[in-house]
Amino acid sequence: MIKYTVSALIKNDKKEFLIVKRNPDEKEHPNMWGLPALSFKPPEMPEHALERLGIEKLNCKIQAIAFIGAMFQRRPGYDIFLMLYEAKIIEGEPNVEAKGKYAEQKWTSDPSLLLPIAKKGSACAQIYLHSLGVINESELMFSLSPAMLYE
Repeated sequence: MIKYTVSALIKNDKKEFLIVKRNPDEKEHPNMWGLPALSFKPPEMPEHALERLGIEKLNCKIQAIAFIGAMFQRRPGYDIFLMLYEAKIIEGEPNVEAKGKYAEQKWTSDPSLLLPIAKKGSACAQIYLHSLGVINESELMFSLSPAMLYE
């Protein structure tokens, strides 16, 4: 089974980007800081799924402004095809507590905060850090073990 996913890199006027902390009861990467993401099924377009991510998980309206990258990854029990977009807020402000899909949110200018989840295999964090030159292509993980996801 292939799981299609979109992730958003949302920046503010201070050149900071939004990161979210996964809930402690999440099966994959619990209690870790990462980028907001949402799964979708064809025939839904990725850009529409990104807009839905804003409404359903962030409690605001967002819009894709640039495609950053994509990654295919083998995971235990399924494969994932993740697309990372830069997005802008077009209405409201992110408030993950209102939706309960994430434990916390914060704005940061420090991409190294994504290194722990990237080292556990987060595709969206790896794509973003690779685009910045923080990690190189040889460090990208295209296949994950259960220990990487669930511990």
